[in-house]
Amino acid sequence: MTSYIGILEQEAGTLWGVWFPNVPGCVAAAPTRAEVIEQVGPALAQWLTELRTGGESLPPPRTIEEIRQDGWVLDALGKGHVPIVVPVAAGDLGVDLGLDETAWQAIDAAPEKRGLSRPGFVRETVLEKIVG
Repeated sequence: MTSYIGILEQEAGTLWGVWFPNVPGCVAAAPTRAEVIEQVGPALAQWLTELRTGGESLPPPRTIEEIRQDGWVLDALGKGHVPIVVPVAAGDLGVDLGLDETAWQAIDAAPEKRGLSRPGFVRETVLEKIVG
């Protein structure tokens, strides 16, 4: 599983937000801290999938120590904004499995018929193959 460092912040009178120092343009915003934290993982996965689908390389994750070397990150942390770790499963990106968008659409349709999520369906299918 890959993880990226996001910066959780809220300026007075605004939504809560998370932005990523090494994934420019990827942001999530919501009225509450809990909602933005819930939304940020899927938002990051979608952003990275779009990059990959567009033929761009995924930005390599950086450690908090590396990110703290960026002046604007230091400025944000100095204002009280908080770094958070946002994991992204390789399966959410289709990276490790070498599957195209059509395959992921088929994978998404199968669990819906069984009342499962994509991770639940993949887990069930893999366990069936391992055990059976």
